[in-house]
Amino acid sequence: MEYYLNHYLGPSIYLQILDLFLKNPDSLQNLTEISRRINKNPGSVYPIVPRLVEKGFLLKRKVGRASFVYSLNTDTEIVKIFLDVIKKINLINLND
Repeated sequence: MEYYLNHYLGPSIYLQILDLFLKNPDSLQNLTEISRRINKNPGSVYPIVPRLVEKGFLLKRKVGRASFVYSLNTDTEIVKIFLDVIKKINLINLND
């Protein structure tokens, strides 16, 4: 799986998580699924996801008594910009 932001800005677990959601903007994922999909230890993912929620990139939703899922916050301007940039990158890649 290619990670757009990591490809252009260098490797970072923050960018891998954000990229995962940008590529799947309608998905709901728990911490275990996020870890599995980016091939990182859950202990590495756990402290980062709440920071992405704080910064407004992700939304946190309670499902069950103690379980949470996360989704892309498509209402924020920065996420809209990132989605637009990815769309443009895809167009450039198609034209190459």
